[in-house]
Amino acid sequence: MVNYNLTVDSSPQGIAFKLYVADQVLWVTSPKTLSFPENTVVEVTAPKTVGQPIGTTERNWVFKNWEDGSTEVKRTITLTADKTITATYDKLVYIPVRRPERRSQKFTAKVDEAVYQLRTIYLKPIMVEQQDETATEQTNMEIVLGKILHPKGLTGIMIHHYRNFSQELFSLRRRFTGETLNTEASILAQKWVKRGLNVDILKEIAAAFGVTLTI
Repeated sequence: MVNYNLTVDSSPQGIAFKLYVADQVLWVTSPKTLSFPENTVVEVTAPKTVGQPIGTTERNWVFKNWEDGSTEVKRTITLTADKTITATYDKLVYIPVRRPERRSQKFTAKVDEAVYQLRTIYLKPIMVEQQDETATEQTNMEIVLGKILHPKGLTGIMIHHYRNFSQELFSLRRRFTGETLNTEASILAQKWVKRGLNVDILKEIAAAFGVTLTI
């Protein structure tokens, strides 16, 4: 009697497959080679999804197809020669999506009159305190900005543009620090240079607030 080899493989490897042979169920982990008598019928089932292939650190895979192009997870092989079958899996990327009705429900709950009132009452002291701090910082910033711009002999509209730059810079300083702040500020400054502002004045303003522009 002639025996033939059946090799069950996959990409990635380390995936468990279910084999049904002569009323017996076998579980094999790819790559695996088994020997059967000629004309043995082997039913192979690939898992639709794989949490983590054995011996790997990659997670979340979904069945794509067999080497012959079939997209059915189950296939039947009649061995008349040595044969290798390979199942290909794709990395499953989870992209969270909120249903439209869920978004609507959250918005409706957020603007509910009673909830809105309670939130405002609770947050009002904190909001007032933050506003007082911000107002003081902005006033100090405008004083510093005025000392920089006043000797420049700029027109009113140009002063307005430099003030806009300083306000945007003020916003960046509340969100970033260090090199990230310098980079974000430099990108912002490039926009204002293209609008006609003087790069040296922009650098002077930035430096006054501890920011280094690289433009």
